[in-house]
Amino acid sequence: MMKVFNDLSRKKELFRINKDSVKIYSCGPTIYNYAHIGNLRAFTIDDLLVRLLRYKGYKVTHVRNLTDVDDKIIKNLKENGKTLKDYTNFYADAFFEDLNKLRHLKSDYYPRATEYVDKMAEFVSDLVDKGYAYRGEDKSYYFSINKFKEYGKLSGCTLENLKQDACGRMKNDEYGKDCANDFALWKAYNEEDGNVFWETKLGKGRPGWHIECSVMANTILGPTIDLHTGGEDLVFPHHENEIAQSEAHNGAIFARYWMHVKHLMVDGSKMSKSLNNFYTLRDIESKGYFPLALKLLYFMSQYRNQMNFTFEALENAQKNLNDINQTISKLTNYYSKTTEDNSLEIKKTADNALKKFIKDLEDDLNSPNALANLFEFVRYVNGLIGQGKLTEKSAKKILSYFKKYEKLLGLFEFPDKVSKSCIDLAWKRYNYRLEKNFTESDNMRKALTEKGCKVDDLPNGFVISKI
Repeated sequence: MMKVFNDLSRKKELFRINKDSVKIYSCGPTIYNYAHIGNLRAFTIDDLLVRLLRYKGYKVTHVRNLTDVDDKIIKNLKENGKTLKDYTNFYADAFFEDLNKLRHLKSDYYPRATEYVDKMAEFVSDLVDKGYAYRGEDKSYYFSINKFKEYGKLSGCTLENLKQDACGRMKNDEYGKDCANDFALWKAYNEEDGNVFWETKLGKGRPGWHIECSVMANTILGPTIDLHTGGEDLVFPHHENEIAQSEAHNGAIFARYWMHVKHLMVDGSKMSKSLNNFYTLRDIESKGYFPLALKLLYFMSQYRNQMNFTFEALENAQKNLNDINQTISKLTNYYSKTTEDNSLEIKKTADNALKKFIKDLEDDLNSPNALANLFEFVRYVNGLIGQGKLTEKSAKKILSYFKKYEKLLGLFEFPDKVSKSCIDLAWKRYNYRLEKNFTESDNMRKALTEKGCKVDDLPNGFVISKI
């Protein structure tokens, strides 16, 4: 059974749903700049979650939104003179490029806020009719949090705490309100917005940030979703406000489970451009590291623990990834005269290793423990290869297990088999070595090199690979 730490109940719970399908909404990027490695950690954990659920047989509908209108975007538009669409499309393309490099599964939907503005206006209008929202003196629309009695149930930031400023309320959205802690649903147009506005039943303006996710989730997934994810910085006010406006509008629970990824630190400090420790995936690549090494590094920390990024740790992750890929390469082109049949023992060990791996992931995505089991299995396999104790059939069987790990992680490389001509030359070389005809053996090695192949000798065979 799968367990998740539900931030709504503040405890680890069995993941229970009454069907074989799971609806997940994940807060995506605000596409005003490149995603940094902290953002990408949260998105990568989402990918791991979806992979695990699908591996377990659930039909998953995964929605990841793109915020393509907000204050940061409008500020940057004024500085560069681009249109909203051109500006956000550039960073949306960069975001999808990052996801591809990290080998994320494609989400079922990538809604953009600007595609749902009319629905947002309807949603806000309904909240006004229900008595949860009002039009302010500045013609903007606000959610009255004192009308929603359960406000604060996710974050603990209740109305009383907000009155005492105990939650460090963000300073934006504070104009023309009845209450200083009410939040904007719809922002009336002002000159600072330039040409970013929509004409709706609410008047000329643009949506507030929080309403965007509620409307996109409600439109695509319905009033109640199974699981909502995001970074811990979104718990308050964004996710708290999503709950309030969604449940006030729909009269139903918004999300059954909430999972949040902890912040990422860099060398023990908060990531900041001013500290010169702010990195994107492009920065990581420019330093000679593979994107998938970063992905493996993410899995070396449990998502609810704060992760400390260092380049020393990334170097180690890249080495570990290379080692596993080398093992997979050896299994792909493993040839042996071994006749000892230990396939039952190997299958039992492989089955146990995979079961432990999945069990750890089922325990609130405990990826560090899962990886420890995987690394132990890799060491076991390398021992069999080095001692020549694998049959070719067993090597293929073990390779099939690595493909199961790949479905769950999206990390590994599976090379093509080398050409038959190279395999034939390698067998000739093997036989010459048995005959101690080292002159012809060396000739075969040279011939293999000319064909772009190399051979590593085993006690009863060889491993062949492309140079």
